[in-house]
Amino acid sequence: MVLSSKVEDWEIDLPQVAPPPTMKLMERWGGDRFIEGLDRPAAFDTIQGEMPPGVADVLCADLLLGDVMNGSFHQYFHNSFGVTIERAISAMRKLDLLKHADAAEAALAVFGPNFPRDRRQRMDRMDELPETAFDTVTDQFHVAEDDHATGMNATLQREAIRLLSENA
Repeated sequence: MVLSSKVEDWEIDLPQVAPPPTMKLMERWGGDRFIEGLDRPAAFDTIQGEMPPGVADVLCADLLLGDVMNGSFHQYFHNSFGVTIERAISAMRKLDLLKHADAAEAALAVFGPNFPRDRRQRMDRMDELPETAFDTVTDQFHVAEDDHATGMNATLQREAIRLLSENA
């Protein structure tokens, strides 16, 4: 007796995953231009200035959240996203993410009074810092996230939904 090894053709219906509201904000206001501007502080400032203020706030805070939760403040500042720090702190304060903002301010303070917005300059300064320079403030940020009632991501997504509906 011979068994047939015929495989039938069939389809798998994968659900369409809707991008989160913060991604919809990014797509609507800036997209690639926003991301590409991160390595050029003057261009980034211009791009932010063209956005509704709340949109720039949410996008900058979201970039910080993603990098810090994925790695650390060291990763965030090493990447081009580090240029968003001041706007992200301001956004966190506006959105009542006060402990998150405190941790981000402490991370910014590691650089001293003259924060290098230019990525290459920032990376050079980071090379002068001890490897553990951002460990405590990264832990502080994680504690803020754990202690927050809904978490920073949920807060940012709610704000993004509000901004999308306001600017429809």
